[in-house]
Amino acid sequence: MMIKANFENKPDIVDIFPALAEYMDIPVPKSRAMELDGVSLTGKAYASNLSVKLNEGQLNLSWDHYGEDGRALVWITPTNQFKYGGLDQYFLVGEVSLRDGKAILDITGYAFENLKIALEMPKGYINTWLKKQ
Repeated sequence: MMIKANFENKPDIVDIFPALAEYMDIPVPKSRAMELDGVSLTGKAYASNLSVKLNEGQLNLSWDHYGEDGRALVWITPTNQFKYGGLDQYFLVGEVSLRDGKAILDITGYAFENLKIALEMPKGYINTWLKKQ
């Protein structure tokens, strides 16, 4: 089993479940996978450490990339129903190149107090929260 490049120095406890699910070939529905805070320890590393800032209706995204080509979809949700056992409704706001390591997306027109941002990679998701100031 090969450990991904991004975990050579700092794997987190939240990365265990995605690694076990992948290793045991247990399918995780998209609605649940988008909520996972970790990424699998094995396989290709596309991106990690997603961060976001808001600047006048523009989402400034950045992430660590590991040289893999590919595109990722950027989803947002202003709710946290998952916390209560429900499902969140995500909205697709853009597509980005993983190799770029950053992107700026316009989200004017979306009202929110807190916003969860999920990056859907060719395999797996990473996410982060943004609190409106």
